[in-house]
Amino acid sequence: MKNYYEILEVNENASQDIIHKVYKILAKKYHPDLQTKSTEIIAEKSFKELAEAYEILSNEEKRKKYDEQLKSFKDSEQAKTVHLEDYEQLRNYCIQLENDLSIYKKNSPPFKQVQKQAYRDAYVNTIKNLGYSVRHKRTFKQSLKSFMVWVLSMAIVFAIAYAVWHVPALKEKLTSTFGVWS
Repeated sequence: MKNYYEILEVNENASQDIIHKVYKILAKKYHPDLQTKSTEIIAEKSFKELAEAYEILSNEEKRKKYDEQLKSFKDSEQAKTVHLEDYEQLRNYCIQLENDLSIYKKNSPPFKQVQKQAYRDAYVNTIKNLGYSVRHKRTFKQSLKSFMVWVLSMAIVFAIAYAVWHVPALKEKLTSTFGVWS
């Protein structure tokens, strides 16, 4: 049996105002439209559970009925034992989450790159925490990028120098100030 108080993260004695305020906060936190693609599926399920819990707990009659059912459930042996049905529900839920995650992985090609980078960062941090120094080996792509930035910078500097040298007023001022340049 779902515990709607745990889903809404409130005490069983919480007032309607508190339930309403907490629902608004959690609904905003888990709203699917406000999530990134990686958390959208999980947030959507949490949002549906929140809506269901709020529907029951915000209505006085439904809440009283639910409180009675929850109390009898806690007092019974069902709460103390695990049934095969509960295991099957949990198993099906895990399978659904795995399917959702695999759909996300297929739809986002950079997932593996992000995963590799996360593993590498964790490895580097672990090595640093052990007291070792870490030297980063530059890839060819990084080296090429640095070289292209240097070439572009030099081209800009020479273009500015060429332009300044060919402005007659500046050329006269430079030659008179620093001597004869031909």
